[in-house]
Amino acid sequence: MRHDSGCDLPSTEIQPQSLDLIIKIPTLRLVSEANCNEHYRVKSGRHKKQKMLVRAFLKWKPFKFPVYVTLIRYAPRFFDDDNLQSAFKYIRDQISETLLDCHIAGRADNDARIKWEYFQKKTKCKEHYVEIHLSEQSFYVLEES
Repeated sequence: MRHDSGCDLPSTEIQPQSLDLIIKIPTLRLVSEANCNEHYRVKSGRHKKQKMLVRAFLKWKPFKFPVYVTLIRYAPRFFDDDNLQSAFKYIRDQISETLLDCHIAGRADNDARIKWEYFQKKTKCKEHYVEIHLSEQSFYVLEES
């Protein structure tokens, strides 16, 4: 079965499950891609590492759409909102490719069934990591519960 984005969807024979998954990726340091002037090989290596780590931590399993994906950056300093979103670009791409089982680079993250939310929290000095929350409810609703 195919969706408007052109990606293959999970088979209808698999029963969707309730999803409430939190993934913590330690030592993953995000860089503001919009303000970063680096050699293309350095950028490419960082992007590959981010995608590989997400792929390693996120094992695909069937679930009901829509799904809310909340990306939380933990670091000593804050990014402004547009830099925060751009820092998560390759992580977002890999999550959507994994959830939709779609391997067309950069195309799966525009699927309307995946809702994206971005947050950041301060940590102790030199402590960096990322949390990925996958849920059938918005993170705002989960925080109030």
